[in-house]
Order: sequence, then C-alpha cells, then structure tokens
Amino acid sequence: MKKLFLSATIVISLLSINSMAKTEGNYLGVTLNKSISQARFVHNSGEGASNNKYDESVGLGVNYCRAFNSEGLFIAPGITYETIGAKISTRNDNTTIKLNNLYGIKTDFGYDVSEKVSLYVPLTFGKMSYKIEGDLLSVGNKSGATSFISYGLGASIASSSGAIGTIEISRIEPTNFKANSDESYKVQAATYMLKFGVGYHF
Repeated sequence: MKKLFLSATIVISLLSINSMAKTEGNYLGVTLNKSISQARFVHNSGEGASNNKYDESVGLGVNYCRAFNSEGLFIAPGITYETIGAKISTRNDNTTIKLNNLYGIKTDFGYDVSEKVSLYVPLTFGKMSYKIEGDLLSVGNKSGATSFISYGLGASIASSSGAIGTIEISRIEPTNFKANSDESYKVQAATYMLKFGVGYHF
C-alpha cells in the first residue's frame, strides 16, 4: 500500500517539472480509481475489536467543477460520484463489509506551476454507501450511508485542445457506522484511492 502511494507521489512531482495555463472555467471529467480499503468491528464497550482486514478494488468516477483563478492560485468547487466496490471479510470471514460508492462536494485548492501543469489539494465532504452481511447481525443485512471527509494531492496536465489528464491520491478518513440491529457493534473503515482521470475544459 505504501509503495502504491509513494509511486503516485513521485509521478505527481515529476509532472510539475519543466512543463502558465490558467485553471479557470468549467471542467467535466471521468476517473479510473484503484482503492485499498480497510475495516474492522469494534464493540461499543471498547472491547473485542477485530483486526483490520483489507481489500483492493477498481472503480469509476465522474466529476464536475468550476474553477476560479487569481494570479495562478485557484479554487475549484464541484461535485463528484465514485464507485468503490470494496468487499472486506472480517471476523473469521463470517461477516462481510461492502463499501459501494460515494458522492459529495469536492473542492480543489491549487496552483498553476507552468503553462500546462497544475498541482492541487482535493478536499471532499460527502456520503459513502455500505452494506454489511453475515452472522454478526441478529436480523438480516444492514445497509446505509455514512458521512466522510477525504483529502489528498493531485496534478493535472492541460492541452491546447481543452482536454486534460489528471492523477490524484486521496485518503478517506476513518469513519464509524453502526453494524448490527441492536447497535452493540460499530464498523471503523478507511479507504485510500489512486485516481487516473481525463476531462474537458469548457
């Protein structure tokens, strides 16, 4: 996991070398996402926590933003929807946590470092949908959506035709949600994402 995000950080750093397009206006894009998710169960008493288990998954995303620029500094508020598709087996594989998708308000804070390259910090507030299946639940399965916040680092490359390419790494902060019908257990889950995107400026 560390190697994955270290590699992405190196790529982002290289993109900013020797390559000032003004990041402003409307942007519509799609992304291919590689996710590493982790989760565990914790009893409300604070005892009996299970070990973290992990799953790797691939998903897609779509996003829109409008950027405002001043002297190379820009802010780009917008909306995003992304699939995660993580399926994490815990508690001796008798219970499965599915992290399905997320949606929310995403804002990029960035700087145009050259004619074609920009660096930015993405910040997202939103909801992540989940489903829990297995013997932990006293009655049936449980599904819902939990609030989350994520942050990261990204880079974009612009072309004269209006097309752009992006690479982004982000971390969804650990979030807690109730796991079973009597609410005696909660789930703690976190996700790391590596995103490759293409978009269009209009």
